[in-house]
Amino acid sequence: MKEFKKYLIWAGILVLLSVFRDVAMKLFGVIGWLLLGIIILLLAGAIVAIIHGAIRQRKLSSFMKNNEGKYFLWYSSNKRLKETIESDLKPLMDINYHIIYTNREQVISQLPDEIWSYLRIETNTIKFPRLIKISSGKVLAESFYHEVNLLRQAELDKEEYKNRVILKLNKLKNE
Repeated sequence: MKEFKKYLIWAGILVLLSVFRDVAMKLFGVIGWLLLGIIILLLAGAIVAIIHGAIRQRKLSSFMKNNEGKYFLWYSSNKRLKETIESDLKPLMDINYHIIYTNREQVISQLPDEIWSYLRIETNTIKFPRLIKISSGKVLAESFYHEVNLLRQAELDKEEYKNRVILKLNKLKNE
């Protein structure tokens, strides 16, 4: 009985298609053109995405090559640590570095958005303040959060703080 119903439905469709052949052909034509248009749009989108990714990758590799051996100090507007960073950490750094400053959600930097976004992704697990170094096409980073926090809480004297910071700086320099 099921097969009979199936054949009956198919026969009905064939009768309708033969009676309304012109309408059916136009409908199939429109559906075909719509599918073709969708496929072309998807291919164009894929090509644009590939080109955009290649341009972004070229910019990043150019940045990495041009900034080989350079340092970036990235810290935030954290009220508890900002004063200690500016008064005690910055003077100890005997290197040339570019500053990347985060004020809430706004990043203040001379770097293009793509670059600091890339640096943020690469160093996301490291707490602020962090010193970033570009070396051999890699992004290396060291956090000074623990030292700055201990100094701020007076659990660490200035001499021990200075020694720890210099030790971390030398470690980053030698990598």
